Amino acid sequence: MLPRLTALAGPAAPSALAGDQTPVDIVTADVVAPPGQPRLFVHYPASVDLDLHYVNKDGNAGCGIRDHEETVEAEVPGGAAWVHYDGVRYDLLQFHFHTPSEHTVNGHTFPLEQHFVHADAAGNLLVLGLFLRGGGLLTPQDRVLHTLPAECGGHLHLAGVNLRASLPIDLHTYRYQGSLTTDPFTTGVRWHVLRTPKRVRDRTIARFQGLFPDGNSREVQPLGDRVITLGQGHLV
Repeated sequence: MLPRLTALAGPAAPSALAGDQTPVDIVTADVVAPPGQPRLFVHYPASVDLDLHYVNKDGNAGCGIRDHEETVEAEVPGGAAWVHYDGVRYDLLQFHFHTPSEHTVNGHTFPLEQHFVHADAAGNLLVLGLFLRGGGLLTPQDRVLHTLPAECGGHLHLAGVNLRASLPIDLHTYRYQGSLTTDPFTTGVRWHVLRTPKRVRDRTIARFQGLFPDGNSREVQPLGDRVITLGQGHLV
């Protein structure tokens, strides 16, 4: 089994709650686009097999109790998908979902947010965030969330998922240095939040919100003196 998000941290990453926390509110008027920024190159396949499971935070005694740090997670086979950023390759480990969105844009919250969690060879993290909203047709996200795993149930295998089609056409990302959004909230995480949301089926949103009626998102954290930049991304 691949390590989960809360267990992943770069070797030199500061400890929990040391500042520079995630999520944040992205104020678009304050975002800068400096010239010469590295581009994000996304290598996602059109077909990949996934291992889907429920991330349980309270043990078997808590079956049916929805902890706010729990989620549905899809593990990706090693080496099947990756991104290149600033000369470094980050392999995709897993993706998972939050409701409502953890990041906000100008104070606006989206129904769901999807996090694609990547790590380089040294264990440093890069997370690609994607806002999900309703009004869409069938997408890979709809397929993944069509059959939700039970909290204390086994893993589900999902074959031939099109990861390329899970992303919007516009791959511009809001970028900043942040943290994990679950315990231990380790900092040193590169965040790339896609500017353009993806539309999924309304019933997909309703199903996931029904699984977490009280939500499973961390509250917005102070941005402090960090600057959010906007950079280009490309699907290759």
